[in-house]
Amino acid sequence: MTIWAVCARLAIVVGTFFHTNGGVAAEWTPKRNVEIIVGSAPGSGQDIAARQMQKIWQDSRLLTVPHIVVNKPGGGGAVGWDYLSRHAGDAHYLATITPPTIANQILGVTGDTLSNITSLALLSQTYITFSVKSDHVLKSIGELAEHLKKDRSSITFGFATAVGNAMHVTGALYFKALGFEAREMKTVVFNASSVAMTNVMGGHVDVLITTFSTIGSNARAGKLKVLAVAGPVRQVGTFANIPTFRESGFDVVFSN
Repeated sequence: MTIWAVCARLAIVVGTFFHTNGGVAAEWTPKRNVEIIVGSAPGSGQDIAARQMQKIWQDSRLLTVPHIVVNKPGGGGAVGWDYLSRHAGDAHYLATITPPTIANQILGVTGDTLSNITSLALLSQTYITFSVKSDHVLKSIGELAEHLKKDRSSITFGFATAVGNAMHVTGALYFKALGFEAREMKTVVFNASSVAMTNVMGGHVDVLITTFSTIGSNARAGKLKVLAVAGPVRQVGTFANIPTFRESGFDVVFSN
């Protein structure tokens, strides 16, 4: 697997989770409040996953201490990452991470690397979608390509939460498939996918790049028109009738 394939899945990490004596895993018995750090705003994919985990803990009574979700948006997750690093070795602080964990280091945003954390679990994988406002002039991913061929700056792409994340990479792959440079994509970066979606539905940005979890309800309600899914095959349910990029002639497959 490539490094992006490994890192483009939501993970839960913590500063230290093991005894150093012989490498034997310690039983996790938190003594005080546990914080689940999310490096994006409420309503984002990371936030939804963190709150689902929190609910499971509450419903199953797995934890006897308070446990809360703490949002630290900014810097493509760098703000949340910095907050986690201040509590090195303290397993009362957990965090959700996504591809910018790698991209931020490459871009020089942070000096932290995956070697500074202990990964605990891969929670989910979902394919990326392109969608527009329901009454937008664009009707297909092919029409989007034609607009871009005429004028690269005529279409804006909105996503969260940072340059270098799975959404941005999917857009870059699409531009590459068109024979364009990734830097030619006119992007607008938001602190949460929910905010990006609001701006697309309000007509302020043309194309929303995000995952299934963000757009499901609005796609079903007909408020968003999904142009394509970056999956290897067609999906099920709400997205069963949405073509893949490959079906439309663009070799783009990517997940978050």
